Amino acid sequence: MKKIFVILLVFVFMACSEDFFSTTLEVDPPPHVDRVVVHAFANAYHSYIKVNVTKSYAIDQDNPQYLITDAEVVVSSNSGQSRVIPFSAFGPFYYTLDLEQGFFVPGETYTLSVKVDGFDEVRSSQTVPEIVDVNALEFIEDGGINNEGEERSGVDFEFLDPSQENFYEVGVLIDPTLNGNPEHGYPTYLESLDPNTHRGYTFENLLVDDASYNGELKKISLQIYPTSTSEAESKFIFQWRSITKDYYQYSRTLRRFEESKDNPFASPVQIYNNIENGIGIFSISNDSYLRF
Repeated sequence: MKKIFVILLVFVFMACSEDFFSTTLEVDPPPHVDRVVVHAFANAYHSYIKVNVTKSYAIDQDNPQYLITDAEVVVSSNSGQSRVIPFSAFGPFYYTLDLEQGFFVPGETYTLSVKVDGFDEVRSSQTVPEIVDVNALEFIEDGGINNEGEERSGVDFEFLDPSQENFYEVGVLIDPTLNGNPEHGYPTYLESLDPNTHRGYTFENLLVDDASYNGELKKISLQIYPTSTSEAESKFIFQWRSITKDYYQYSRTLRRFEESKDNPFASPVQIYNNIENGIGIFSISNDSYLRF
């Protein structure tokens, strides 16, 4: 009798409202405040700076016009040098400038300033990281298996980490022209079992921190798709990049954001920002390249 009563009670509740088991909650988004968004990447080895200047927009805004074409963009050093970065009609970076070799000096601090009508000036400063020499580099045709049980070739390298907090990005470039020019190369996918390597936003490369070996000699083993030794020696270029802590944090949080944005159960990821009075990232890296 009790079972019959419970079943009848359920049907009564269901009959009272078709929406008994579903609820629609309307939430108004918070008011949006326009902000200047800057993505700026400089490289000391290649002596360039590339900048995008855009405007933030509300999530419910249709067809936003966010590209800013009339900003005043300047990069300056703490020794008094400054350069205006002009607007170009060609993307994806619309403010670009090839600088004279040696403009970015390791250990020196540079400030990027962006002025846009109607907004406060936005600024960010970065110190050019020092290049850390690679002491040993070896290609291994039979590099074992990866986490998926697939055969891989290997790349081992060794370096003496300076005795301060350091951050790096490592890549292996394929040189289609076989002339050794890294500007013509494109990255191949890297893997590693080393706990100090991490996947960043640049999907093929790996980020490296020195949390567990600061100031010590360090060897890192990488894995790449199976390749013969002769092929690797003719077409591979090893890329070793010193990066700032800001870029490291930005790249890692951006990767986590990309991986979680379509997961309704994932916790929100706040992308790292180092732009004062705005949103975005300014970073300076410093590269070195080696052949196998």
